[in-house]
Amino acid sequence: MGSRLRRLKTCIKGKKLSDGRTLDGKNRLTDSTIDIILNYYGLAIRQNTDIVEKMRRAVWALFCHISSTDDKLLHALCPEREESWCKYKTRKTTEETYEYPHSLPFAIMEEVQPIFRDLSDINLLKKCLHDRTRKKSNEWVNSVIWRRLPKTLFVQIKTLQLVFMMQ
Repeated sequence: MGSRLRRLKTCIKGKKLSDGRTLDGKNRLTDSTIDIILNYYGLAIRQNTDIVEKMRRAVWALFCHISSTDDKLLHALCPEREESWCKYKTRKTTEETYEYPHSLPFAIMEEVQPIFRDLSDINLLKKCLHDRTRKKSNEWVNSVIWRRLPKTLFVQIKTLQLVFMMQ
């Protein structure tokens, strides 16, 4: 998500959008906004590893959430529970008002929508089911080493090499 948004930002840098402004600038698609979208996209994937449709719905909830304004409330897909990441929904239960800190204009959302469409594809999201995301290979190697040679036990390099040969 982050690399796609950053690539979009560099590809259409200086181009006027439908609202007559460019993609970057204040209250536009900044690097910090991209980081926020990236974090919530990852959260949508990790919190819904059991059903693809829930995962897809969570991705589109993020899209609608970041395009919401006071005039256009698009929180229908946001999670309902009190510990929800959607501050509008949590404040709604406590009757507090909500300001939209990361709302993006419609012109930017038009440019970003194809990226969300691609990254919410069911075939892509199926690969993320049941935590089947890529595991770091060095974590696996470290776990094998420390199972055979605990950190509390001092060994020389020859012993460590012997452990690797036994595999």
